[in-house]
Amino acid sequence: MKKYRVIVFFLFICTSCTPIEEGLSRLIEPILGEGEVPRVLFSFPHPGQKNVSERQQIGIFFNREMQSQRCIGAFGMQPFTLGFFDVAGPQLLFTPANPFKKGTYVFNMTKQCEDLNGRDLETGYIASFAVGTDGTTSSFPEVTSMQTFSGTAAACAAGTGSLAEFYSSTLTTACTGNPGINPITIHFSKSMNRNATQSAFSIAPTAAGTFSWNADSNQLTFTPDSLFIFGQRYDITISSSAVSQQEENIATAVAGSFVAGSLDTTAPTVTNIAFERAQSVSADGCVAPPNDILLAAAGASTTEVCLVTPIVITFDEDMNQTATSTATTFSPSITANYAWAAANQLQITPLGSGFAPNVNYSLKVSTSATDLAGNQLPE
Repeated sequence: MKKYRVIVFFLFICTSCTPIEEGLSRLIEPILGEGEVPRVLFSFPHPGQKNVSERQQIGIFFNREMQSQRCIGAFGMQPFTLGFFDVAGPQLLFTPANPFKKGTYVFNMTKQCEDLNGRDLETGYIASFAVGTDGTTSSFPEVTSMQTFSGTAAACAAGTGSLAEFYSSTLTTACTGNPGINPITIHFSKSMNRNATQSAFSIAPTAAGTFSWNADSNQLTFTPDSLFIFGQRYDITISSSAVSQQEENIATAVAGSFVAGSLDTTAPTVTNIAFERAQSVSADGCVAPPNDILLAAAGASTTEVCLVTPIVITFDEDMNQTATSTATTFSPSITANYAWAAANQLQITPLGSGFAPNVNYSLKVSTSATDLAGNQLPE
């Protein structure tokens, strides 16, 4: 004969909470076997509940006692909400630090929530509820579109590029300019708080620019101060701190990306290395800027290089300057200043007494040197 344990909870819950008699009845269960995994029995508010109080607690009830820290870490809520946890035995309570705003909330518990024996939750749990009466409850604001001008190089140069979506689709032909500056336009489902939403906007790589809005405050335009870089991918993010005029945050951060010009998949190459030789055929010796050219074939060499004049490495396209400077080394090592004379030209100036005389130096640019699209220099 099976033995049963009756577990009774005395719960003190606000009158706006869902009746829990049905949930309590499910707590009358057989004594758990060693092989049974933990699971969620029920939660309040119940999934899909409306007209929830602005000060409603959230409760999740399990079929056994759980590890408090593991379950707190596995709990999530959208929009992000600050609050306090209380885990006692088989229940987790979350109390919001501030009253909920009107709208829909989603809370979840991932499988990383564990019982005292270290066993994961059988399956993840997710539920939603709405704060406010049926007449006042509304969905949270959403980003519905992200657009910028796109087209062929000729179309962009002529100013005939067309608006293209990059939030819900992939865009690899955005105009660097159309033909001047190419703006980014973001559409929202509701009228937004302008200052809060501008603060929630970010672009990477960072680009300075200005914001403007339409009259309904549901369309934000960012106009960069300069052209987009050809072959560069740009990531646009609107964080969850964006707020509607009804003080409703967007449910979660959203992002879109596009490539300016075209998607660059071609590896960069070194086209030449310029330096000065003490017995230069140009007869200007070590005084002039470097104008003796060494073909970039691996293993090429030269002699009588001036000790203190710069060496300039030229690539066939604009480079990631930080990665490429780091990838460029001498053996034996030297103390030098690395500067970019142009976006595709790295100038290395020896410091102090410069190169030591009568020493063979090797100059190496490793494969960690990349162009702006992230393509690496080949071996």
